Amino acid sequence: MVNSGLHKPKVNEGALSVDSQDKQLEVLNENLSQRGILFKVVRVRKALFARGTFPLIDGTKQRKRVSLGLKAVTFEKEFALVEERAIQFHLQIRQLGHLPEKDWWIQKFEPQKQSSKILVKDAVAELEKNFWLGKTKTSAQTNTWNRINSELKKLPFGAELTVDLLVAHIRQTPENSNSRVKACQHYKRLGRVNSISGLEKIDPLQATDYEPEKFEAPDEEHLQDLVEILREDEKWGWCFAALYVYGCRPSEVFSLQVNKDGTGRVLTIKRKNKQPTWRTCLALPQHCVDSLNLHEISRPWDVLKPKEYDSERARELVNQWGKWLRTKRGHMELTLYLVRHSWAVRSLRRNIQTGLAAKCMGHSVGEHVKTYLRYLEQKDVAAIALTLS
Repeated sequence: MVNSGLHKPKVNEGALSVDSQDKQLEVLNENLSQRGILFKVVRVRKALFARGTFPLIDGTKQRKRVSLGLKAVTFEKEFALVEERAIQFHLQIRQLGHLPEKDWWIQKFEPQKQSSKILVKDAVAELEKNFWLGKTKTSAQTNTWNRINSELKKLPFGAELTVDLLVAHIRQTPENSNSRVKACQHYKRLGRVNSISGLEKIDPLQATDYEPEKFEAPDEEHLQDLVEILREDEKWGWCFAALYVYGCRPSEVFSLQVNKDGTGRVLTIKRKNKQPTWRTCLALPQHCVDSLNLHEISRPWDVLKPKEYDSERARELVNQWGKWLRTKRGHMELTLYLVRHSWAVRSLRRNIQTGLAAKCMGHSVGEHVKTYLRYLEQKDVAAIALTLS
């Protein structure tokens, strides 16, 4: 055979495509957003930049791109190092109070050399360090870490961390279950932060047909009796009745404004560091607005403007409210979210248009259908059929 003398170009095995790199940047920026970091990491040609509005030394602010001193990464395991660099940049700005005049903080990007072996216990310690980097230790953040750590504790701490170990433990969870979803999410994060290769093996294991466990809708008659009794409670009575009638999220009750036309409006939950916006909700049953005296608002916290919303305070109050309900519900298996779910079931039984009901509850039509249409019983369908004749 004649040798043509041509050589095939070298291919970086395991390198991400440009589309995959963009998706990884989206995940990275979402992680930064959850830490309260407002700038985004963007790729410009073959380099990475922080893009956002930054405070300058003269007291003004300017929207610009600032070099992170990093080349665009092509391997998934390198993104943890990019995230760490972005957090360090954020902490520098917070410490100085302004953008550094020079890029003195930039160091040459050299991926940390991993030893050939890393134990699970050391990997978890590294993930915990990464989790708290740039965060304030609030009770909510502590609870989040505890939930992550409870999953990680299922791994053998003295074993070497490998992707095969993670895959084996993920396979022990039921397919298409919430536990499978959480295991994939937390174990992949553990591997990414510790630069474990082969994490793409986890992707096919992720649940694709997971449906939330079917809740037992509370008996409507008993629930309404309980609402009428608890309405008299000085601190939480109005909130509980409003949650039942309008079906908003518990955290949204603190902003609920009751209108005279049978509707209300609430501030949607805060997402991605954006201020919440107003959403219209519907009273069901309508007569309960008057019978439960919902025009006389009495609650432990009033949120009247979007900028007044404080997600941390909302969580604390909802936790207190939930503890109160557990002491008042008697033998009923009832939570604040089951009260909200009862509104959705009522909307189905009253043949309210699915799109309208979903919009009132503040979620997508797809989520509404997947979660609630399963609760229509044969008698409900028959009752709806009568209205169509």
